[in-house]
Amino acid sequence: MKKEHLEKLKSGRKVWNSWRIKSADSVKIDLSRAPLNGMDLSGYDLSYSNLVGANLIDSNLKGTNFSYADCRNCRFIAANLTQAILDRAKLDGADFLTAIVSGISLKGLDLRSLDLDLFDLRGANLNESILSGQNLSGFDLTGASLIGANLSGAQFNGANLSGVDLTGANLNRASLVKTNLKKATLTGVIAVAAELSSAVITSANLSAADLRGCNLSFAQLDGSDLSGCKLSGAVIKEWSIKNIKCRNSSWDENGSEFITFKRGEFERLYGARKTILLKYPDGIRPQEIATLPFLMEHLAASQWGCSLHLQSMKHSPGVTEIVLSIDDMGDYEPTELANALQQEAEQLQMAQFELRDNLTLQTDLRTTLSSVKEKFWPRMLELAAEHQAAQNRHLTVMFMDLKDFSQWPEAEMASRLELFRGLLKPILNRWQAAYPNMEGDSLRVTFHNASVGVKCAMMIQSVLIAAGFNLRIGMDLGPVYVSQNAVTGIADLGGTALNFAARLEKTAEPGHVLVSERVKHFSRSIMDQYDFIKRDVLLQKAVGSFKAGAQVTCFQVEEIGSRV
Repeated sequence: MKKEHLEKLKSGRKVWNSWRIKSADSVKIDLSRAPLNGMDLSGYDLSYSNLVGANLIDSNLKGTNFSYADCRNCRFIAANLTQAILDRAKLDGADFLTAIVSGISLKGLDLRSLDLDLFDLRGANLNESILSGQNLSGFDLTGASLIGANLSGAQFNGANLSGVDLTGANLNRASLVKTNLKKATLTGVIAVAAELSSAVITSANLSAADLRGCNLSFAQLDGSDLSGCKLSGAVIKEWSIKNIKCRNSSWDENGSEFITFKRGEFERLYGARKTILLKYPDGIRPQEIATLPFLMEHLAASQWGCSLHLQSMKHSPGVTEIVLSIDDMGDYEPTELANALQQEAEQLQMAQFELRDNLTLQTDLRTTLSSVKEKFWPRMLELAAEHQAAQNRHLTVMFMDLKDFSQWPEAEMASRLELFRGLLKPILNRWQAAYPNMEGDSLRVTFHNASVGVKCAMMIQSVLIAAGFNLRIGMDLGPVYVSQNAVTGIADLGGTALNFAARLEKTAEPGHVLVSERVKHFSRSIMDQYDFIKRDVLLQKAVGSFKAGAQVTCFQVEEIGSRV
């Protein structure tokens, strides 16, 4: 310790800070082992000072700047360190027993050797700090800033991290079970293989976060932003993603291929199934069980493209509760669809309750159950509101066309078309192709499953090429609008997915199967059977938001091992 430095310190904050500014480059402050206990040093600039072993017991250090200071073995016992700045200071062996430590800045510090139980970390600045392996379970870090911090392997189980800024932080293999991360900023966070089960991450910003291999089971992410996230290998069992925002995300192992989503589409594809609750006072009656399938059928028809199944039936004193699960949501926004179906279901129950006091109908229902739908259901529905909506389904679409069909000799045309169709029919039946439409040498079919559609396309390719036919196939996946043609009675299909599949078919080389990014994404289960080779093609005609001549990315499908 230099006595002249201690005397200058006692001259007051203004004198000291002014002197520090003037002598910053020429004087190295030495207050090592200085008796500073009980002093008011609030707002003092003690940055870069040598304070090794200094006695700061019961001192007022509110807002004091200790940046880059050497505070090893300092005694901060009972000191007031509110809003003090200790950025990149040396704190080995420092004693903070009973100190008031709130709103403190510990930027860039290796905090692994500190007893953080002594710190109030609410609103603390912990940017770029090292907390890897630390156990902070149950801590309250509300509003703290941990930008760029190294938290790998740390434990935050049950901790309160609401409003915390974790931008760019390293959370690899960290454990945050049941952690409160409401309104937290996790932009660009790296959390590979992190444990986030049952965490509350609502209204948070997780854009561009790397969540590959994370356990997000039972986590609540309602209202959060997942745009640009990497989610390959993430466990998402029973996670809640109501009103989630996600413009795009990556599910491939390398985190390099991103799938874009329309509003509400991510929730429809990956969210927990929505449910409808039906309550039957005094228990459910036999006639209500008998008519329940018709109620479900009407609900599904009221919102075209959705499908329901009976999830559970629970009997409690005075009431029976039936839960219906919404399996397919079509192209609807999930929460809006669930609310609409719940309201519709409650109206339809009025029809069932009418049977309770109508003995005649009950008798007729028991004796003519086989015809109950045609004879009784329309009459009962007079008590409930009717709703209609356009049918909208999420389907995989395949277009196929034979090359050089118009050049076939006229004498062979009929026989070759008969052979062509004869070969196709058993293949389409095997893979349960829907809405088949054949005109001349072309084919359009749909599938409920992308992997099944790709397998069907590859079998068609193999069989027809072996039979001497030259063909091209294009496939896409997306919303398909189905309506009944009043003239022909045949279902008419429409939508961008049909048009895009047709455009891909036109750009395909003879013998090739081209699929869109969406089809590839939802065919992950067959990646061990087929190669998806990236191709950039030019569209001959406009489709959706793409203009004619635009370059789009698609994938040529080949059976693994087929290339020499």
